[in-house]
Formats: sequence, structure tokens, C-alpha cells
Amino acid sequence: MIVNEFKLLAGEFEAADAKEILTSLLDDKIAFHAQKQISYEERYGKREEHADVRIAELKESKKEILELLALAEKENRKLVLSSSIKLS
Repeated sequence: MIVNEFKLLAGEFEAADAKEILTSLLDDKIAFHAQKQISYEERYGKREEHADVRIAELKESKKEILELLALAEKENRKLVLSSSIKLS
């Protein structure tokens, strides 16, 4: 099996910049699953449980991340962000 890995995020960021990057990423993921949910409901007349679970998980992650970022901003700290995508 071939595995390709790509860096999505790599570097040190001011807390405000990290907040902007992560909020945008999480909001896009939430919107993606919400749109998929709407499409599923229109086609099948019911909600897809996986999408509801994933949206809830992402919203909880966003809440926790925003709390950490608020503390980092208050303390004027920089943050290291690192994330990759693996395709196989």
C-alpha cells in the first residue's frame, strides 16, 4: 500500500493567528458535515447518525481549542501547530 503524507500545518504562530487558522479549519469541517447531513436528509428522509456525532465532536474540539487559545493570547504566548494528512 502506498502512503502519501502532506504537511497541513507546520510552524510557530502568534495565538491570534493560530486561532484564525484553527477556527477556519474547524468551521469548514463542521460546515462540510452539516451540508452532507442536509443532503442525506433530503435523499433518505432521516438524519445520518455519523454526521451528527462528528459535528458534535468537532464543536467540542473547537470549544476546547478556543479555551486554550484564549489563555495563550492572555499570556501573549506563541504556539506550535503541526498537522499532516495521510492518503493511502
